[in-house]
Amino acid sequence: MFSSERTVPLMKNTTLLTLDVLFRLASETTPATAIRIAERAGCSPDVVRAELLTLDRHGLVDAARCRLTFAGLALAASRAQRAQSAPRLSRAA
Repeated sequence: MFSSERTVPLMKNTTLLTLDVLFRLASETTPATAIRIAERAGCSPDVVRAELLTLDRHGLVDAARCRLTFAGLALAASRAQRAQSAPRLSRAA
């Protein structure tokens, strides 16, 4: 069973960045590719391909299709929601 609490700490920043960029690209009409992810993430396509394989092993991405799985979509949406609410929390403090 998928548990984001146990999976996320095992991932590198570039892995999570790849997940986040793929999530943002999912809402666009042009299909995501390793090159498009790399351009947005500021790293090489080879690094992105390796990170996609890592995410695939965790069940979060279909690396061959460069698409999020349902588990990956849930984790990425949760991360995006937390990132969006974090600035509001820091302003309230």
